[in-house]
Amino acid sequence: SRWLLLLAMQAASASVMAEGGGATTPPPMERRIGTLPSGQEARAWTIRSATGTSVEIMNVGATILKLRTRDRKGELGDIVLGHADELRYLEDSNYFGGIVGRVANRIKEGMMTVGGVQYQLDCNNGANHLHGGSIGYDKRVWECKRIRNGLEFSLFSLDGEEGYPGEVHITARYTLQGNVLTLEMRARSSSMTPINLAQHSYFNLAGHASGSVLGHEVLVFADKYTPMVQQIPTGEVKAVEGSAYDLREPSCLGKKIAQLGKEKGMDIAYDEEKGVLLKDGAELAEEDEEAGPRCVAPIGFDDNFVVRRKEPNLLQRILSLGRERLHPVAKVVEKKSGRTMLIESNVPGVQFYTANFLCGVRGKEECVYLQHGGLCLETQHFPNSINVDSESEFGKGACRIIDEGEEYVHKVQYTFGTE
Repeated sequence: SRWLLLLAMQAASASVMAEGGGATTPPPMERRIGTLPSGQEARAWTIRSATGTSVEIMNVGATILKLRTRDRKGELGDIVLGHADELRYLEDSNYFGGIVGRVANRIKEGMMTVGGVQYQLDCNNGANHLHGGSIGYDKRVWECKRIRNGLEFSLFSLDGEEGYPGEVHITARYTLQGNVLTLEMRARSSSMTPINLAQHSYFNLAGHASGSVLGHEVLVFADKYTPMVQQIPTGEVKAVEGSAYDLREPSCLGKKIAQLGKEKGMDIAYDEEKGVLLKDGAELAEEDEEAGPRCVAPIGFDDNFVVRRKEPNLLQRILSLGRERLHPVAKVVEKKSGRTMLIESNVPGVQFYTANFLCGVRGKEECVYLQHGGLCLETQHFPNSINVDSESEFGKGACRIIDEGEEYVHKVQYTFGTE
């Protein structure tokens, strides 16, 4: 009806103003990084909003290099992990800040069948294919152009790259309005091919160089997760209730990892006063004066959660006309700084990873990142889901397979604040 349409228009206008959308973000600032071994130029651009929030993004991998937000006192701090030498991103096995694909996460033994044809992909993670292969999209140089309130990166992926069929054109639009960073990834293909892109930033809301994230509070809007064996989902979808995977209420990450360890038969405890995990009395991640950094055990989360999705009501459907409808994915709070981060997305899953294998990586500002030095919340379609029955419960979150004329759209939004 007429009044409902008017109400929707007013609500949409209020939503834009609340996000800082009423003010235009100044044009990005550009800097040259250097010449790559390929002869291509590596460059980065900084987008800064009127609130002071800023993000620096590089054309290698469309990678987020820095993300500065205010704490409770109004002080700005960089909350993403990364390398001091930006050229190291070309050989980075941690995927700091990049967009990974053509298919994010793992594909068992690199085998997939698309359109009745079996393909063997590059196996770059033991016996499996991970994040698009040895030269995934995070290692490629993207084209960049300035757009309103941000940047648009684009990439052309050839037929046969890392074993994938079809030529694919990808765009990634980063926009910053107020304290809201939005990434919209789109892809079109010349023929049938799977697409599952993900943004792979490691967050530490206390500041990238502040140590572990074990004291962070994490809430994941998921009633179910997908169990794994040797990092490959079994195809089962299981309720989180009664397990360490139950993150439906704000939960201290250190306590949850300790619970997870115990459920897996490990003698793990969380020392809340020191903010460290202990295994048999020894710290899981520590710096030895002689041997350097060490990780006692790679314990923590590296799991796909099924994002809770509710059918929209009539007003919500009107508000979302012409836009991707977003669902809450996760909220993270760091109490000392007061920083908060809310993540929303339109895709069915999120990989929650607590940097279990991060051990002695030298990062920005000469710091050393240790185990649990950051956390990733990678919105995605489910891992290894090309190889499952699409009619099963697991299959409802399956990787998109697009054909000529079809479009893949993945939107994720990060809202930063304090409390």
